[in-house]
Amino acid sequence: MNHVTDPFIRTVCKDNYYSICLPYAAEPAENVKIFSVVGRDESSRNIYLQEEATIQAGVPYLFRCNGRKALFFRKDASSEDLETPVKGQPLVGTFTASPLMDRKALVILGNEWYHVTNHVSVASNSAWLLLSRLDVKTSPICLHVNERYIG
Repeated sequence: MNHVTDPFIRTVCKDNYYSICLPYAAEPAENVKIFSVVGRDESSRNIYLQEEATIQAGVPYLFRCNGRKALFFRKDASSEDLETPVKGQPLVGTFTASPLMDRKALVILGNEWYHVTNHVSVASNSAWLLLSRLDVKTSPICLHVNERYIG
């Protein structure tokens, strides 16, 4: 791909999962893998992922990087940014930093999901998970839901 704009860059810890939600379609650098959340087990203790090739505008994803910098390259420099993330997804995206006080939400930290209890700050261009939007469905890639709480 011919990259005509500066990439979106996130500094990360190697091999940890993070959320991302961009207002434009993007492709990850070679050392970054993108995942959509596709299901949960019946106990909601495990969340299942599916690897994706690209990022759709406004759709939240998880990603994992085998380096310290995750780069995401805009696919079309002439396209306009979305003003709001796509609604109705299990992952709820945000383009701006904001407080999260939804006690039904989970946030990803390292390689596990944590329940939100009170107030958590969510970074811009990231997302949180609402279990109520996930069907029971499994896949080979799984992340554990921690019984600990954050906030």
